[in-house]
Amino acid sequence: LGVRQFGSEIAEENASGSRGTQAASFCEMRCIMHERPVSCVNFSPDGSLLCTASEDKSARVYAVETGELIRQVDHAAAVWHSSFSRDGSLFCTASEDCSVRVYDVSTWELVEMFGHGLAVRSAAISPDNFVICTGAGDSYVRVFDLDGGREIIPKIKHDGWVYSVCYSQDGKYFCSGSGDKLARVFDAESGEALFQAKHGGFVTSVDFSPDGSLLCTSCTDKQVRIFKWETGEELQSLPQCSLAWSAKFCPAGTSICTASGDGYARIYDILSGTLTQQVWHSGPVRAAALSAEGLLSTACQDGGARLFSME
Repeated sequence: LGVRQFGSEIAEENASGSRGTQAASFCEMRCIMHERPVSCVNFSPDGSLLCTASEDKSARVYAVETGELIRQVDHAAAVWHSSFSRDGSLFCTASEDCSVRVYDVSTWELVEMFGHGLAVRSAAISPDNFVICTGAGDSYVRVFDLDGGREIIPKIKHDGWVYSVCYSQDGKYFCSGSGDKLARVFDAESGEALFQAKHGGFVTSVDFSPDGSLLCTSCTDKQVRIFKWETGEELQSLPQCSLAWSAKFCPAGTSICTASGDGYARIYDILSGTLTQQVWHSGPVRAAALSAEGLLSTACQDGGARLFSME
C-alpha cells in the first residue's frame, strides 16, 4: 500500500469542498500487518499502547514505542472493534461471532463475556468501569453490568444495525450510530433519549468531545458532522470524497480525525472546519485515531495498521 504525505495538495482538495489552505505532514513510523482488513485502531489513554481489530479474527495490542506485540485476542469470526477503558485498565473487543469480551490489562484475564443474537459492531466501557455499552446487528443498544453481566436498562431499539457506541467522559451520556441513518444520545442512567440527528446514509461512527458538549459523526453519505447536541445545532459538515468510515475527536478536543473510503485520513479544526493535516493511502482507510502525543494511527483495507508521527 502506498502512503504519501501532503501539504500542498490541500488546495486541490478544496475544489471538492474541503476547507483549508496549508497542512503539516506526517511521516510513517511503522506498519503492522494483519492477514485481512483492519477495522479499528485505538490508543490507550496514556498513549503507550495501540490496539487493532481485524477481519482476520484477531484483536492485538502493541507497544507504541517499540512495536512489540503485547497481546493477541482471537475470536471465531471477524473482530470489528477493540478499545481500552478510560483509565486503561480494561480492554474490550466486539466481534462477528456475536460476542463482546472484556479483559484485565494487567493480567490479560477474561473479566466478562457477553453474547448477542447477531454480530456486535461496537462496544464502550463506561468511565467508572462499572458497565459496558454494546451495539449489534440485531439493531439493539445494550448496557451490561460488568460485575455479573445483567442488563441494567431496557435495551434500546434502532431500525438498523448499530455500528458505533460511545460514552461521554463524565459517564452521564452514551451515544449510538446506526444503519437507520440516526445518531442518538441517551441518558446513561435511565436510557432516556435526549437527542437524535437524521443523516443521509448509515451512521458509521459516533464520538463525544472530551468535555461532552459536542458529538461528531461519520456517514456513508460522504459527510462528517459535528453537533452541539444539547441545542441540536449542527456546527460543521465536512464533505469527504467517498463514504466516511469514522470520525473521532483528538484527546485535546480541538480537532477531529476522519477516515474515508477515498484513502485519506484527515484532521480538521473543529471550530473553523479547516483541514489542517492529511495522509493519503492507496486504498480505503477504515478508521483513524490520534494520541495525546500527536501520533496518528490508521486502519487500512489492505490489512495494515499504520503509525505516523508529525514532521
